[in-house]
Amino acid sequence: MHSIVTSTRKSGRATRKTWSSPAANSFFLLSDERLFTLAAWRDTPHFSDAERAALALTEAATRLSDRSDPVSDDVWNDAAKNFDESALAALVVTIASINVWNRLNIVTGQIAGEWTAQWA
Repeated sequence: MHSIVTSTRKSGRATRKTWSSPAANSFFLLSDERLFTLAAWRDTPHFSDAERAALALTEAATRLSDRSDPVSDDVWNDAAKNFDESALAALVVTIASINVWNRLNIVTGQIAGEWTAQWA
């Protein structure tokens, strides 16, 4: 079980929301073996069905120009089968956030990690 603390805009009171997903524990733990096989996620036994659904949705939402129907019903339905509505919404927002930062780096010519050299 995982939790996040949020506050409401009007009252400012903190509330705690908890959630659990089939692969929640493995989302936060990435062994070297899993990391090294991430690019071949379809062909390795190291990822759960929920993780495969998340990776397929991520790939589809990222590579929009490769196909006429980038996020097919099959990809979406598989993700919806593995995640409840709030977890699926969080996944979509996370994918979009990562994609926007990658695209901003491309547009501005920023090399990932280059900014850390100022503190080295």
